[in-house]
Amino acid sequence: MQISSLGDRERLPIAIASMLRLTESGDWAWAYDDRRPTDYPALLAKVQDMVAAAERLAAPSLVVRGGRSPVFSDEAAARFAARFAAGEWAVVPDAGHNVQEDNPAGLIATLSQFWSRHAR
Repeated sequence: MQISSLGDRERLPIAIASMLRLTESGDWAWAYDDRRPTDYPALLAKVQDMVAAAERLAAPSLVVRGGRSPVFSDEAAARFAARFAAGEWAVVPDAGHNVQEDNPAGLIATLSQFWSRHAR
């Protein structure tokens, strides 16, 4: 298993424990419900629903991406933020795709700046 080198090492055991379960045979398995296969077409449709919802949202909205995310690029963040009536996007440096785990302080700073600009 590969983990982000940016994550908090002290939280790693808790994160791993929440992702795994001990089976009846004493082996470890991923902690997800494998009785139903993942319905990827339905998940992709939900993404489209999210885009449609963004277009109807008038409140200030922030799209956040980790500066080291190989999954969500600057261009994709800008495109998604542009779908909101009052959308912005920001990069949290020193974070991969899981911004809240890789750089929680950077995420808090980014959110605080956004909220302070849009406080009523």
